[in-house]
Amino acid sequence: MQRNICCIIISIIFAITCVQAQTTFEKTYYWSSSSVDNAINTGYIQSYGYMGDPSFVITDNKGDFVRGKKYRFSEDAIINHIQTDQAGNYIISGMVNTAANSSAAFVLNLNSNADLIWSGFEANSGLNRSLWAERTSDGGISSCGGADGTGLNGKGFLTKYNSTGTREWSKTYSWSGQDKFTCVKELSGGGFILCGMVALEPSGMAMGEPKGYLLLMKTDALGIPVWTKIINVINHSGSNTKGNLTEVHITNQGIYAAGWVTDEIITEGVMIFCDLNGNNLNIGTFSSSGFCTISGMGAITDDGNGNLLTIGGGYSNGCNYFDLYKLQPDLNIIWSKRYQGLAGCWNMSASRFIRRAPDGGYILSAGSLLKLDANGEIKCASWTPLQKNPCTWSEPVYVLQQATMLSIAAPVFTVIDTTISPQINCADTTFGSTACNEQFTVTVTQTNLCAGSCAQLSCAFNNIAAIPIYQWTIAGGDPNHAEVEDPGQVCFDHAGTYQVILHATAACADTVITIPIQVNSVDVSLSNYSGCAGEVHTLDAGNFPGAQYTWSNGAQTQEITVTQSGYYSVTVSSGDCSGTAGALITLANPPLLDLPSQLTVCTGEIAQVLAGDGANHYTWSDGSKNPLLTTSYDGTYYVTATNACGQDIDSIEIIIRENCEQGELFIPNSFAPDNNGVNDVFGAQGENVTYFNMQIFDRWGELLFSSNSIDQHWDGTYQGKVCKHDAYVYRITYSIGSNSKKTRLGKVMLIL
Repeated sequence: MQRNICCIIISIIFAITCVQAQTTFEKTYYWSSSSVDNAINTGYIQSYGYMGDPSFVITDNKGDFVRGKKYRFSEDAIINHIQTDQAGNYIISGMVNTAANSSAAFVLNLNSNADLIWSGFEANSGLNRSLWAERTSDGGISSCGGADGTGLNGKGFLTKYNSTGTREWSKTYSWSGQDKFTCVKELSGGGFILCGMVALEPSGMAMGEPKGYLLLMKTDALGIPVWTKIINVINHSGSNTKGNLTEVHITNQGIYAAGWVTDEIITEGVMIFCDLNGNNLNIGTFSSSGFCTISGMGAITDDGNGNLLTIGGGYSNGCNYFDLYKLQPDLNIIWSKRYQGLAGCWNMSASRFIRRAPDGGYILSAGSLLKLDANGEIKCASWTPLQKNPCTWSEPVYVLQQATMLSIAAPVFTVIDTTISPQINCADTTFGSTACNEQFTVTVTQTNLCAGSCAQLSCAFNNIAAIPIYQWTIAGGDPNHAEVEDPGQVCFDHAGTYQVILHATAACADTVITIPIQVNSVDVSLSNYSGCAGEVHTLDAGNFPGAQYTWSNGAQTQEITVTQSGYYSVTVSSGDCSGTAGALITLANPPLLDLPSQLTVCTGEIAQVLAGDGANHYTWSDGSKNPLLTTSYDGTYYVTATNACGQDIDSIEIIIRENCEQGELFIPNSFAPDNNGVNDVFGAQGENVTYFNMQIFDRWGELLFSSNSIDQHWDGTYQGKVCKHDAYVYRITYSIGSNSKKTRLGKVMLIL
């Protein structure tokens, strides 16, 4: 394949400084915090998760208070999830009471000052709550949770709002009538991944843990299910083990989902992995071997190098704690820790979130607002190692039912700025080794290119005290591996999302730089089509958003309608990429027969009648199946011509003359100038012809051929070019012997 390097060079620089000092702290703003996230250009955000006035705080990077907001509804409400988008705006999801045992799910879209841009509220009967909301690639918001709830029962729902807050669509999903979603993530190629539980029922446990199967589902961009995994983990000692998945994390490897499983005696954390098609399922459960425990996982993030961090929490011997695991992509443990305060019990809530902090550490919501370093250390806690346990599982089959949520008017609420003084439970601590100043920088000329194109990769460094070692891994590229400073030109033949990874080491630096590469292609496909005249056929070049379409007939739309036979092609251009395809359209007519009414031949001669072409099957009244009838018997002969578009019937009378000297000529009704030696020319046949003149005309009366000799025939050409397939008119004037002149007019079919 010919390589094309883009003319416009885009330089993207990625740099990593080896070690940064990492601050750790523990501060309590709310006893029951629902979620945590990074605040763009500030520090961290933490929300309050109990019924009342939903609120949240924004802190700096040391956890100290910067701003607080409270949203006072006409009834009690709760925040379940808060998220920061790349623009520094905030998204809040939760529920607000609307009547006794009834609530509405809500989404608040806030600006960077936490002021309201728009809100969305929806509900069916009973309890409705949004448990998760995320910004979508088109600037809108996706929201999921539970609908039609009574106690722990209900349905899962998924709603899509556009960027102005208009609800585009909303669907509920039910398998057992006791279902919910707890997290939704949009896929880069369109569609959503959701997790949660099905078959909920109240538990007999003192903690009131609900029971259910693990639920993982993929939908398309309109919420239509693509595949569903409903998983029962069955390795516990109790019967009917159940569980819940609470957050999804999508990587290049596939889909990870964290949650918990319980047999109402022991509760463990659970992590599930599968690819984007729901295949290659891998499951692990995690717990401590030395605790009588109620625990589980609840959230996932990553360390920036492909490894996973997941956090959970539980209760043991009257004390709360939380668990933190660092896992390889195959779910094997790198390290694991169960944390308890040095002074005894930590006052932690049931909601737990973890996000990677900008300095490489981790920010947690576990009752308090906690900041750990990259190794999971905090200076006012002790920890115990945990383990991965074997597990077995099955996938029960449930029938999916769907319905629609209803949009409701927004309850009246006001926004109040708040100031909160945190309780400092753990002194702010800064620690780390001596800073390593060695620095590597990777430059890529193009990270968004067309299949068959190439990019230039190079590396530079600063303050390197030893000869560096380079290990390049270039997924999808040619070459796909290098161990030099500058790999140079790397080409990508196939569309996809790939990663270029440089692992560089020197005296103190051990740096991994990951660069996403998007390779695009416009795969256009058209199919040939055969049909009948009068049909309208549609050619669809495919939906390529934002692309330009150029058809061979001048159209510039995704689809064209075709009413005539021919070859049609299209070129689709999307950005710098394009693709071309073509299709041959054949729209055939039904057969059309046009036999002369009579044909006279002399005794001893053979009569030949050609029925024409354009048919697949011919049937003569004498049983012949050949389009050319050959006979030496008189009579009326009928022929039926048939093709896929219909049929036609015609007849001809064959007359055998005993005395041809009375002035009869044999004149055929068709010929085929294909140079095969059979019926290649057109002319008359007769005996004792004393005068002869033949003229051939087209349908508009233009003279094409003239002859004064019965032995001079027409070869089907005019001015040196073969005439088209059509019927032509002949006029022949002749005399036989001493008889007077006669003139015969008729038509002959030229067949190509």
